[in-house]
Amino acid sequence: HTPTNDPADDPDIPAAGYFGAASRTNGNWTSSLRASHFSSWARRNIIPERMASAILLYAGRKSLLAAPSGSALPVTATSAATTDTAATLSYTPKVDEVGYNGRRGDGTLQQQGWKSVSGATFTPKANPDGKGGHVLAITKAAGQTWTIQQPVSKGSDLLKYGGELACQFRLTTPLKENQYAFAFYWRIAAGDIPSGVKFLGTARDAWPALMNFFIQTDG
Repeated sequence: HTPTNDPADDPDIPAAGYFGAASRTNGNWTSSLRASHFSSWARRNIIPERMASAILLYAGRKSLLAAPSGSALPVTATSAATTDTAATLSYTPKVDEVGYNGRRGDGTLQQQGWKSVSGATFTPKANPDGKGGHVLAITKAAGQTWTIQQPVSKGSDLLKYGGELACQFRLTTPLKENQYAFAFYWRIAAGDIPSGVKFLGTARDAWPALMNFFIQTDG
């Protein structure tokens, strides 16, 4: 990479089809203080590197992978077999996934860790999109509320590091007003709430939860 936008550092290379700072004028240069700016070659690398670091740091990561400091980071350092002090740092994201994924295995809830299943018949059926896998057909038992439960630890990590909660579903019965679809509850223990996080409201018989809602039709 060339160090600056100065013409002496960023010359033209016509044979490669590259025209650097040497071809720029006061009509198209970054500024008149050209030696204070990255060259276009340097920009080509530093912008993707900074974007990659930001993505690792903020987009659903489990640890502060893009911040190479602190003893708790999952870092592997290997030094070259020379007298140089340079080292290579490798980062491996650690992501936990909990839920139901019809693209896995035989599509049954039990195979994916759901320990308590009641109130309905849950039948894996071939996914109609033709891409393989299953969808879970739920036939509710009359007069009962169906539930599926799975024990989960470290749910508070979503508050500290971010993540994604998603559900795709379809009602196959005739649509009518105030038809219940499903509810999603994910409690966390009060002692697991990270420092600096405060839940609003202290209603009686309430508890901290990452998810606490239900969905029904409005007509």
